[in-house]
Amino acid sequence: MKKGVKIALSLIIILAIVCSAVAVWLYRYYNFSDYKVSEDIKDYEFTGFVGQVLADEGWAVIPDVRIFTLYAFLNSIGGFDEEYGDSMTTQRAELRADLEQVLSMLDESKIKHWQEFYTKHELHHYAYVYYTLTLGTPPNFNYIVDKERLKDIYNMVKLKKFHGILTEFYNDANIGDLYKNKYQKLMEDEVLKYSKDAINRDINSMYEYLRLNPLIKDLISVIIIPNPFDSHYSAYAVDFNDTLYVIDGPGSNDGGLNIHEYLHKFINPIVGKYIDENKSKFDRILDENKDKSIVSGSYRKTDTFVNECLVRAIDYRIALAQEKYGDDTEKIIRSKISQDETGGLVLVRPFYEKLEKYEKDSGMEIDAFIYELLSEDY
Repeated sequence: MKKGVKIALSLIIILAIVCSAVAVWLYRYYNFSDYKVSEDIKDYEFTGFVGQVLADEGWAVIPDVRIFTLYAFLNSIGGFDEEYGDSMTTQRAELRADLEQVLSMLDESKIKHWQEFYTKHELHHYAYVYYTLTLGTPPNFNYIVDKERLKDIYNMVKLKKFHGILTEFYNDANIGDLYKNKYQKLMEDEVLKYSKDAINRDINSMYEYLRLNPLIKDLISVIIIPNPFDSHYSAYAVDFNDTLYVIDGPGSNDGGLNIHEYLHKFINPIVGKYIDENKSKFDRILDENKDKSIVSGSYRKTDTFVNECLVRAIDYRIALAQEKYGDDTEKIIRSKISQDETGGLVLVRPFYEKLEKYEKDSGMEIDAFIYELLSEDY
């Protein structure tokens, strides 16, 4: 058989495998039959679970009973012991102690059932956070986000039975009583640590830096959820198009907007448009750093690796412009970049330096800049 024919046949086989995988995925997507959005107004009524709120036009900081229930599950059933700070928050330590006492009185078979589910679905916590925020109020935790607004279908399919587990856990472990009698107040105390002026300043700074049309702000509701039951310095953004949830773990925020997490909403889609034509270059860089501390935990895919490096770089440039840390701003940013490099995010420094060109060219759009940035050699 001629070499050219062999290559052609190989390509046909590869294409067939890819098409088959896509077909399977499309089947799973369109047959996600368990996903039916609730028509019961009670599933959308959160006022009974929310007391103290900080809000302004386009955003709100609120306690969230769904996130509380999830992290009660993770800190007990999920064996979540990670802590990136010196020690767990007092709130988290107390919750774990309270749950230990509650679970000691439950049938062991129930606990084993919940643990088996988690063991079989041991995904990154982001997947669980994303899934949980598609749910309505307890105890039923029915779906309330339209399928068309979902971007992370893969993890939704993987976790599609979790709302049933969460309902059982909420009811059997009396999570509602724990929340209303103690932990709602503790979460509301966290709400009070935010500043309306600081959040508005940070939103405006980000829009100005990215040169976005300020009218976009009117199309997006930002919901900030303080979460003292996570590890220090952990934070997530969950994007449902017109609603962006920012979940702040302890130490991940200074009372303003978590600019880093908000940036992902705008930067990730742009990187997604241009990453493929430069993928081999970034695959190599990722491979060289995949076992380093920061990368090995959450950024082992090329697009997420590049997204994170660029978002951190822009976040630091905005902090520099704001003089966020006063006279020590440059020194602190340099230290953060060095820590990023040690952890494997080696593109933060070159991206940070190249952003100076974007800042000096007031006519350049962020989309065009990122296209050029990803096309360069590293």
